[in-house]
Amino acid sequence: MRVLLLTGRLAAPLVRKYSRVEGVEAEVVVAPIPVATFLTPSLAVRELEKKGVKGYDLLLLPGMVRFDPGEVERRLGIPTYRGPKHAADLPLVLERLGEVELSKEVPACELLREEMRRRAEEVLREVERRAREEGGAFFLGEVGVGGAFPPRVMAEIPDAPLLSDEEVLDRARRYLREGAEILDVGMVAGREFPERAGELVSLLKEECRVPVSIDTRSLAEMRRAAEEGADLILSLDRSALRRFRNPEPAVVLVPPRLGPGERKRELLRLVEEARRRGFERVVADPVLEPLNLGFLASVRVLAELREEDPSLPLLLGVGNVVELCDADSPGMLALLAGMGMEAGVSLLLTVEASDKTRGNVAELRRARDMMVLARERGSPPKDLGLDLLLLKEKRRREETHDRAQEASLPVVEERREGGSRVRAGSYFRIRVEGEEIRAVLYRGGRAVKVYRGKTAEGICRAILEEGVVGDPGQAAYLGRELQKAEVALRTGRSYVQEGEVF
Repeated sequence: MRVLLLTGRLAAPLVRKYSRVEGVEAEVVVAPIPVATFLTPSLAVRELEKKGVKGYDLLLLPGMVRFDPGEVERRLGIPTYRGPKHAADLPLVLERLGEVELSKEVPACELLREEMRRRAEEVLREVERRAREEGGAFFLGEVGVGGAFPPRVMAEIPDAPLLSDEEVLDRARRYLREGAEILDVGMVAGREFPERAGELVSLLKEECRVPVSIDTRSLAEMRRAAEEGADLILSLDRSALRRFRNPEPAVVLVPPRLGPGERKRELLRLVEEARRRGFERVVADPVLEPLNLGFLASVRVLAELREEDPSLPLLLGVGNVVELCDADSPGMLALLAGMGMEAGVSLLLTVEASDKTRGNVAELRRARDMMVLARERGSPPKDLGLDLLLLKEKRRREETHDRAQEASLPVVEERREGGSRVRAGSYFRIRVEGEEIRAVLYRGGRAVKVYRGKTAEGICRAILEEGVVGDPGQAAYLGRELQKAEVALRTGRSYVQEGEVF
């Protein structure tokens, strides 16, 4: 495909650099302006006619031009669309020409990302539909487990008996919004709450309408939860299996803490015994150990179980690894989900038991979806339309500027101190609370109004429109702090006014 790319002088080196894509013959035309936002239809047509451009399949204008590309198309006779906003996104666009219908209104980078997300969602829906037709799975309510279904994301509510009903429901609803497919009632180690176990299972099944499991070693709690309709009981060792005797719920079996070879053999014996006792829906959990404390050996057990019994549903609990390692969780969860996909696990269990693991449910669901898409495409989990790049970028976006012109300009150094932060008698206290930012206006030491939202821009606009800010110094301070609060909200970091986010 032959493609024309029109740009300004400053961006030209980057456009040339990023337009080298296999299968696309791209020619870069540089208009005599510094940046592309200064382009007009007449200037674009004049510069392209000077080049005598003919025989091109496509003309891409910069994504931020301020006119309708249709004006250029009518005068040149070449299909003309908006390209990406940033040169670094050109490979994403050029590699997929012909796959997606470009737009004259929406920049190509935004259009392609949205289209890739849409296609990813279609593939995930198709995987679900196909799995229902293929069979070989069992069901927890409407959720298929095993067979050709993707690994299901289970979210544990830790120490659930110690929470109020409203706290449990708040946590459960957030988990469901973030992608959990099964809710797990986490009980309290070393203490028994049989009645509360039953109440919580009943509450979640009635209010959330999804499969509910219970995570306990207490036989009394297992029995009470089963009476209230728990869909899945975890975790049963040999002793609990022999005394539980209720084959209605599905069960997760765990081996004793033995060496890798013996652990695998004991777990397979447990599975066989459970089936003899009438349990038809059985899941094996090889127990993934923390890093440096048997992780590799437990991964070996997982792989050998799959080789020994290809149809056996397996559970992979990622909490031991993520909770017990002081590293950011998104990459760890992507790796664990990919490992689970290769091992053919049926359930992925996570728990948000500390501040550093908050957000793990959403991250694990995204990781699971990425691995499903990669498997369907037969490729590594890359360029899928979904990613877990939260703090790092796939490609750095480089701003263009005229270094030669800047070299002759006067320079004003930053001022570390001074400047007006607040108008006399009034000030703002800013905090991140739950899933929103709150900026509280104080006058005379008393709170008088709350501004709230999810974006710094929106809250700033609301404050400025009311004329609350008294001078530019206060406006700059407020904007800076609100932007920090938004970054903290989006990344799950703590926000303390006038403190550092990172």
